[in-house]
Amino acid sequence: MFWYIVVCIGVLKLTSAEHVHCACATGNTPVYREAGRFATLFSVIPAGMCVQYSDALKFVTMGNTSWASLEYAGNSGYADFNLLSLEVWYGACPNRSHAARADNCPRIITRQEWGARLPTHTIGQLPHIPSYVFLHHGAGSFCHSEYECAAKVRSYQDFHIDDRGWWDIGYSFVVGEDGNVYEARGWDEIGAHTYGHNTQGLGISVIGDFRTRAPNSAALNAVTQLIACGVSSGKIQTDYIIQGHCDVVPTECPGRAFLNVIQNWSHYHRPTGSYCPPLSDL
Repeated sequence: MFWYIVVCIGVLKLTSAEHVHCACATGNTPVYREAGRFATLFSVIPAGMCVQYSDALKFVTMGNTSWASLEYAGNSGYADFNLLSLEVWYGACPNRSHAARADNCPRIITRQEWGARLPTHTIGQLPHIPSYVFLHHGAGSFCHSEYECAAKVRSYQDFHIDDRGWWDIGYSFVVGEDGNVYEARGWDEIGAHTYGHNTQGLGISVIGDFRTRAPNSAALNAVTQLIACGVSSGKIQTDYIIQGHCDVVPTECPGRAFLNVIQNWSHYHRPTGSYCPPLSDL
C-alpha cells in the first residue's frame, strides 16, 4: 500500500520577467505517465537537457522518492526529483545534452540561452566565407561558471551597445574559462571586433585579462574546437589564418600571455607591420 503526499514548492518570483525556472536532468531521466517506477514510461529527458516549469513545481512523494510533475515532449509526466537540478536562468532554459552539439563542435550557448538583447539595427551578412580568425580578450575580470560567464557576455553586449553605440555585441563568439562558447553575432554576421578587418574574419574573445597569464585549458580547448567546428561546417575556410587583435590594430589585446600560446598554433601568422610585441619578447 502506498501513501501519497502531494507537495507544492513555491519559487520566489524574480523581478525580471526574463528569468525562467528550469528542471535540468543530471543523468538520463525517465519520465513516467504517473508517479512511480511501475508506471508507464513514455519518454527520457537526456542528461543535460533542461525543462522549463511554472513558478510552482508540484511533487508526489511515494515512500522515499519524490516525483516531480513536468510537461515534457507534449505530455504531462513524473520524473524522480533526485535526478533533477532546479536552476534559474535568464532568457531560456539551457540544453547541455550531447545531442544538442554538432559533431566536432564545442557546446555553443545560444543568444537566447544567455539572455541577449535584440540588435538595434539589422546587421549585414559576411560577404564570403571568412579566411581569418581574430583572437581577443575581454581585458576584465574572469569567469569560471556558466552563470558567471553568461552575465559577463551580457555586460559586454550592454557596453558595446550603450557605451560604444554599436548595433550589437561586437564579437562573433565569446569563450569563458568554464569551457563554453557563447554565441554573439555568430558565424554569418559582420562583426565589430577588429577595425578595418571585420568583413574578412570572425572575432573570438576569451573572457578575462590575459596580459600576465594565459587562458586555462578549458577556454583554449573551446577556442580550438570552435575553429575546427567552423572549418568542418564550412563556416571558415580550410586555409584560414589566426591573428591576434594587435596584429592588425594598435592594442594590447589579446594580451601578451595569450599571444605566447597562439604564436605556436599552426595557423598563426604574424603579418609585416604587426603591432604585437616581437615574438622574441613573448
